[in-house]
Amino acid sequence: MSDIHDYLPRNRRAAARFVGRRLRAVDRLGAIPDDEEPRLTWGPLLMVADDDTGWLLDVDEGRSNLLLFDLDGPARVAEMADRPEHRPRTPVLPPDGPLGFLLREPIAGVDLVGRPGDPDHPHFHAMNGIRLRTASGNAAVVGTHLEDPRIPGTSVLLPAEVTAGAVFTPLAGDGTGTGFDRIEYGSGNDQDPGDPFGRTVLTLDSLGVARLDNDHVGRHRTWTGVVDPAMLARLTTALREAGYPAAPRLPVPAGSSLRSLSVSGELAGRVLLPWHGVSGLPGYGEAFAVLDSVVHQLSRGELPVAPDVLPPSVLDIHEH
Repeated sequence: MSDIHDYLPRNRRAAARFVGRRLRAVDRLGAIPDDEEPRLTWGPLLMVADDDTGWLLDVDEGRSNLLLFDLDGPARVAEMADRPEHRPRTPVLPPDGPLGFLLREPIAGVDLVGRPGDPDHPHFHAMNGIRLRTASGNAAVVGTHLEDPRIPGTSVLLPAEVTAGAVFTPLAGDGTGTGFDRIEYGSGNDQDPGDPFGRTVLTLDSLGVARLDNDHVGRHRTWTGVVDPAMLARLTTALREAGYPAAPRLPVPAGSSLRSLSVSGELAGRVLLPWHGVSGLPGYGEAFAVLDSVVHQLSRGELPVAPDVLPPSVLDIHEH
């Protein structure tokens, strides 16, 4: 079984790659019982795009999540399809069926599909599947525990076939732009013995994959996790309100540490501001409150650099 801290970030990156591609094949791998429909039965799915790249979709039965493997070229696609346990290869979607649009229309957007989890097991049902949307408004849902929350298996469904309780969260494509490709947020000083937290550097990409590095009194620590897309949208809104990267010149009190914020992508730029005095700045106060809360949550409360003002917003936390 893949480690949860590896496969959910990997799933997100692989899922985002659907955007702009047209599928030419959606096949079930392995033998199918005669009385079962190929799109609803057990076994992995192979999805192949018109650029000859593809994806293998399977199930983490332990945590009820989709496993999404990115196949970056025809050799990898052929390798997966030709494995003995993956034969025969059966087409899942009749071109003239209700889901045939997946073989005709390019994917315009991708949403994550999950279900509210047990607070004691937040990774369970974190990513049951993905919803693939086209520009014409058609959509299909691919994943596990979709038509029945109790039953694993990779299915391809119309949205109306998904049982109640599923939560859809935009991931990539139309209407999901974060305004950034990557953010790096740094604060503190690992050379100052009076700094209670040392140096922290948070990096965050547009899919919510986060990494936190901390250096304090000769000790280095690293955490990784995945941030709720709703918080990415909140951060983007705050940066736009601030007029980022424009920023006022603020006095730096003696002994005060600095915050550095670097952004690549649409909102590209860099600002350097004192730690204190930003809370009253339009946009920046909110942006730094979000970032500081992510630091707090990603470190599991071990780096409370500022009050945590967010609802639980970081999943799949792992200290390396």
